[in-house]
Amino acid sequence: MATALLPQPYRTISVIHPNGRVIALLQTTSYFPEAVSVRPALVEGAWLVGLLGLVLLSARLVRDGPRWR
Repeated sequence: MATALLPQPYRTISVIHPNGRVIALLQTTSYFPEAVSVRPALVEGAWLVGLLGLVLLSARLVRDGPRWR
């Protein structure tokens, strides 16, 4: 859904939420290909790096087990 159609609290959250950025990126590239913004791609990249870091950290913690033994 377009950000302009969302109610106010969700409109603010949509700016940093991955789904909102994917929609913004698709809208920008399909309707205005000459004015492509880098911001949605950067937000998606930040989410990807953060989630990948959490997955790697959790895999290491599961493999090593608790440290208090």
